Amino acid sequence: VARRSRSSSDSIGKGLGDDAYDIELKPTFSQQVRGLLMRRLVYAYRNWVGTLAALLIPMVVLLVLLGFQKAAVSIGDATSLTLRPSSNPYKAGPSGHIVAQWSTVDPFVVTVARNGQPLPSIDASLPLTNAEAHACSLLKPYDAIPYEPNTPPNSTLNNALCAGILRFSASLLGEDTAWFEVTALGVTSRSVFADMTALHMTPFALAGNEPLTVVNHPLPHTASQFSNSLTNFAVTFTVGGFYAIALTVVASTLLSYMMMEKTTKIKEQLYVSGCGLLPYWTASWVFDFFFSLIAVCLTFIPLRVYEVNTYLQSDNQAAVWALLVGFCFATPPFNYLISVVARTSTIATYMRIASSILGGLVGSFAISLLFFAGISPLAGLILMWIVRIFPTYSVAQGLTTIFFTGLQNIGAGSFTPKPFDSQILRTCHDTTINDINGGPFEVCFFVAGDDVIMLFVYGVVYFGLLLFLDYKLNDDKWNPDRDLP
Repeated sequence: VARRSRSSSDSIGKGLGDDAYDIELKPTFSQQVRGLLMRRLVYAYRNWVGTLAALLIPMVVLLVLLGFQKAAVSIGDATSLTLRPSSNPYKAGPSGHIVAQWSTVDPFVVTVARNGQPLPSIDASLPLTNAEAHACSLLKPYDAIPYEPNTPPNSTLNNALCAGILRFSASLLGEDTAWFEVTALGVTSRSVFADMTALHMTPFALAGNEPLTVVNHPLPHTASQFSNSLTNFAVTFTVGGFYAIALTVVASTLLSYMMMEKTTKIKEQLYVSGCGLLPYWTASWVFDFFFSLIAVCLTFIPLRVYEVNTYLQSDNQAAVWALLVGFCFATPPFNYLISVVARTSTIATYMRIASSILGGLVGSFAISLLFFAGISPLAGLILMWIVRIFPTYSVAQGLTTIFFTGLQNIGAGSFTPKPFDSQILRTCHDTTINDINGGPFEVCFFVAGDDVIMLFVYGVVYFGLLLFLDYKLNDDKWNPDRDLP
């Protein structure tokens, strides 16, 4: 019986391992990310009108809202008030300005001048009358006097402040006295005497450790009208809330794209094509981060146009940049979580608007009033940490905190708050805040540092939670090695 010899092909086949016939066809992680990024870039280029609109609309929103705010505070009063010489002891008429100054250097005298010419000064050394003492106890302007650290308040100095300012104010409280002006911290505010006396504005002047200057304006003026100050108080106060609205536009645009991919089954097609879970979301995060960054960079244009210098100072501007970059980092994965959970685009839009407007706009305003206005500092602080779960809130709250820190006499001279002060990093300063009932609240005072930190922390948390939920909800789709029906 003849024996068949081995063929050369058999020997070659046995010499090679089984793996020699397997060819790696699945793209690597970096190849998938590059391909997915290129897909997003091509889509953005083909839909260039929508892309350009999404980049420009946040800037336009800020321009319009700040413009409306500027116009609102520049509307003249319906009734023109003029000053008659018979209505005040200085015999000042419509063209005369009465200027009074009080300073801690010489606290018992209020110097008065008319059109640059000195007038008899006001004696602040006499004891307070019952009415003056009552007004002084209600308003407590002396709380803003920048005493030296560890120096107890000087009751004599306090009484002199109240007496001097109240007596000058009383001398001009005629019905036809139009306006008075107080300059404090570089911001000039004007108000009607009938609505607000000089004593109300005293703390804001003393917080800057500068002499209090009160000027009456007999001619009709507009509240918060343009003055020597380049910073408009009313506009600066609204920047945080307006940013919450503008950033909602960016976030909603990016969310609508993710929901489009989900509802049109594009995302499912990528699953079937072998696209991995991590490459898909990583590519989306990278693209959305830089897209958002371009949009928020343009929002500095309205701040320049309206000269909102509070946020353009070097230290504060660095904090604003950090807040906006943190928003670009945290918002995409937050959007992705919404897209995974929401079944329809309508539900996703409602969730996005609720988190941005309620959490960002309303939340920052309400919590700031609780904390900084002293309504309930403890409740405000607790809510502040809870609502930081929403990226838009952290940006709005950080901007609002920078505003209030510059406005109030935080630290009373014992320390100077910095924009990046943080409770987490213990760079904050222990201080006491009085609530609306006069009760003390001990707090380590912070500024925007915690908001910046939590934006980046929550960005990582959102992304990790996203990977977990998306894998669990779509474990039958993310596995490219599954048996297809």
